[in-house]
Amino acid sequence: MNDYPVLAHISDLHFGTEDKFVAETLVHDINESAPDLVILSGDLTQRARKGQFKKAKTLLDAIEPPVVVIPGNHDIPLFNLMARFLFPYRNYEKYISNEEYPIYQSEHLAIAGVDTCSPFRHQSGKIKQEDIDYLVNFFSASGEEVIKGVVIHHNLFPYKGMKSGSALKGADFFLHEMNRCGVDLVFAGHLHRSFVSTFSQPEVNNHLIVLQAGTAISKRLRKEENYMLIIKPARDDIAVEFRTFKAGKFRLRRQQIYSRKV
Repeated sequence: MNDYPVLAHISDLHFGTEDKFVAETLVHDINESAPDLVILSGDLTQRARKGQFKKAKTLLDAIEPPVVVIPGNHDIPLFNLMARFLFPYRNYEKYISNEEYPIYQSEHLAIAGVDTCSPFRHQSGKIKQEDIDYLVNFFSASGEEVIKGVVIHHNLFPYKGMKSGSALKGADFFLHEMNRCGVDLVFAGHLHRSFVSTFSQPEVNNHLIVLQAGTAISKRLRKEENYMLIIKPARDDIAVEFRTFKAGKFRLRRQQIYSRKV
């Protein structure tokens, strides 16, 4: 029997451009799958407006498992410059969360989220040294068998055809440090593309698996279907199910299995 928790990973809801039926189906299918935890890696809204955050909160309230959520660059006002630079997270904090580092811990799981956005960066993101310090300290208290995961919004690797500079600023150092402190999973969004990348170092015995989730419910599909990921960890490996919205349901598209150790 596998005692490890099952996770669902969704991203880039973009309320304001959502497909209402897909959103309702997402909630139903998550609750039906009954994961132990849901990861939401940012961009809950399209333009960080109150009405969009209210819709996002309604969706989150309807999801039965606990949710770890972080903001994305679209959750900061774009055109209202006063709001963007003076109180960029006011609506996010009012309707979603005011936690600086949202965390979830259980016997077999340690998850922490960090905000990679900035009012001074419209699209790109950055990981700060103080965030890395926090994460290293947080994971130092977890044993080797605990599944460790970090939730960010921006991509750590460029998608095929993208310039190398399109990834998160500080990604290389972040990857090295997270790999050294035993992190198994990094959850990201931003690109509206679903894929998995791995990272390892010669002196470290574990794989770091980066899960990139496409948009779950938005009509901004960028030639890819609406996606959610189901992650099933075990002692030695991690199975990732890619589920796409098709014919009224999020259906299994493919499954990949990754070793936790090099």
